Amino acid sequence: MNKWIALPLALYVGSVGAIDKLGSNPNPLVEESYCKKDLECWSQRHKENAKKYCARGFSMRAAASSFWQAYWKGQEFDKVRWISKEKGSLMYYNDDSSAILRCRFYPKTPSRVFVSIGTKKPTKFY
Repeated sequence: MNKWIALPLALYVGSVGAIDKLGSNPNPLVEESYCKKDLECWSQRHKENAKKYCARGFSMRAAASSFWQAYWKGQEFDKVRWISKEKGSLMYYNDDSSAILRCRFYPKTPSRVFVSIGTKKPTKFY
């Protein structure tokens, strides 16, 4: 006598758009790969770590320099852009003050950030 056992069958949809319509992703690797290609998704995923480590980088600079103290007031980084989409590295920045505060953030090594201050207007050289 043959006994049949019913096993659940996982269904993987090839289209990322179709996965979004499902409401939940059956494959976390697909979600990770999709998110890494989308600036909004990727930056939101790493926002908390970036906020923590970028603030630490600016605070360390401000503790050692009055120049950095003049610009760093604990601001939020409200804008983001890609440094390298392929590597997933991001530039969080704030340009609301008289200068642009920038933080290069690398999700693979979140504690390794590079912070900088730039002017809003290009300097004229005579």
